[in-house]
Amino acid sequence: MGNGDPVELEAFYDSNAEQQVVYWDDITREFPTVYRVKNGTIVISFARNKQRQWCDPPCIRLYPGVVLEAIPGGPTTTTPTDVTLANASEHDAFESTISRLNPASRAIQETSAASTFATATVVPTSFKDVATISPTPLSHRLLQRTQSMLQESSAQLVCHEQSLLSGQVVQTDAFKQGMLTMQDIRGDILALRSEVAKNDELKELRQTILNLQVAAELQTRRMEEMHKQSVELQERSLRMQQEALDRLALIQNKVAAILTQTYELHEYPIPRLFIVLPKEDTTRTETLGRSIKNLFTKQFKLYFLCECGDHTKPADGQLQNSNLKHEVHLARHEGYDIDRPT
Repeated sequence: MGNGDPVELEAFYDSNAEQQVVYWDDITREFPTVYRVKNGTIVISFARNKQRQWCDPPCIRLYPGVVLEAIPGGPTTTTPTDVTLANASEHDAFESTISRLNPASRAIQETSAASTFATATVVPTSFKDVATISPTPLSHRLLQRTQSMLQESSAQLVCHEQSLLSGQVVQTDAFKQGMLTMQDIRGDILALRSEVAKNDELKELRQTILNLQVAAELQTRRMEEMHKQSVELQERSLRMQQEALDRLALIQNKVAAILTQTYELHEYPIPRLFIVLPKEDTTRTETLGRSIKNLFTKQFKLYFLCECGDHTKPADGQLQNSNLKHEVHLARHEGYDIDRPT
């Protein structure tokens, strides 16, 4: 088309597309018979907004430093035709997936102004150089299925990332399901490569399939890393939970011991009378070659007294147990050692 000299078109920042774009009207003004625009073997799709709809007015993304081809053919019009949109649909869906999975691959330069001085270079080409992609029903179905599964898997990964950032543990079953999905995606990619190898008309899909394969591998590694982080978070949570339970059990034991010592006299039917007696001391000190008791190491022990007496005798005066003393005596209690007698 024409002499094939490159033409530089001005790019603008579009608020709907949220990136720099070249409007389709500007392209058709320079190339009235343009049918579509290509970057090498890749057909450039129209830019979409957040709702995944084509922007209005129609436009394409800016590719800084890349010379694009303006492909002639089709009806002469200043707006994109349905045929153009249909031919670009499968590439558009994939590019949208790749752009979302790998934002660094998008050639976008953010700017705060409404327009920029960036330019897009478009080179016209003759119609006879156009290679039309006619995917078979099987390859088209596999391509759509793979793109859809990648999008869903990416959305799930975003949710898992948000859960991990908030400290929530992601269930292992969710990652297992994600890995099974990635296996299905790899199987579809292998089937697509087989279809392309058998059909020469699908050669232009090779780059698309390669990009899908790269995206699937990146997403698989990303999922494995997230699974590892989730397992570590779960193990750390279990350790902290077990430590908390151990500390709680220790506190409960200490509280129970304190309560037992504090309220033992009130909880058990033991006497309240007691007597303090010196405790036999086995400590001996060698002084001048003789073994004597050290009076300064004397220890004492508290013994309880059983408050038996006439009030504990049977009313009829007949004793049922002759061994039971009805007088004050030492209770059957081991007593308590006194560490610091005063």
